Amino acid sequence: MNTLKELEKLSEGTGLKAFVATWILSKNEDYDQLESVFEDLFYGGCASGIVSELIYYTDTVAFYDKHKDEIWKLAIKQAGELGYDHEWDLIFSLVGIKDIQCDGTWELLKDTQFKNVMAWYAFEETAREISYELEIEN
Repeated sequence: MNTLKELEKLSEGTGLKAFVATWILSKNEDYDQLESVFEDLFYGGCASGIVSELIYYTDTVAFYDKHKDEIWKLAIKQAGELGYDHEWDLIFSLVGIKDIQCDGTWELLKDTQFKNVMAWYAFEETAREISYELEIEN
């Protein structure tokens, strides 16, 4: 099966993977090679603004709220794979907290910013999983 057909199949549905696959397909029109879509995403991440659907807090919060269960499953799974004792250790590393006793760092976990970071994390990691499934080099 060719890569685009596999990607189209992944884009069916309403889940997190379908959302990311649909975005990848939409970006493929702007690139000569599908690999370049992944390359640009992984180089700057969602923070670069490449995913226009996830630039504004209203969008990232809605994305998080819609895919919350899948995002947490992903975080729990990845935390285990990376050797973290708990998914919160992974999440703290994502938001840059090394010691939650530090002054003000807990503020990073306020609702909107937290959901934003988790939305970006889930989008990027899901794209990475798709790239592995499609056997696209990162």
